[in-house]
Amino acid sequence: MEEIGRRLLLTRKALGHTQVMMARLMGSTGNGQAWHNYEAGLRRISVDHALELAKHGVALNWIYQGETTNLPDALLQKIQRLMLEGGSVVQLPTTLKSLRK
Repeated sequence: MEEIGRRLLLTRKALGHTQVMMARLMGSTGNGQAWHNYEAGLRRISVDHALELAKHGVALNWIYQGETTNLPDALLQKIQRLMLEGGSVVQLPTTLKSLRK
């Protein structure tokens, strides 16, 4: 859940949204608490919420597995830039096969 939360944080920052904006994007009408819980790794994002994000270009395989193959190029580049700026020079895997190396 922590890794999923980390990816959700990177995604939110790459999109330039607040937690409330992301909550609305995934179909929640609350104050962003659900998103906060997902991002903090306290709860795993629900499939329904993830499917809503997928409608906006946030691929399910990125959310749940860390694969980048279905992310829009612009979003992927922003996520990679954020990782570099944060001192994390980890190359994002593009497929599950590359995770096994």
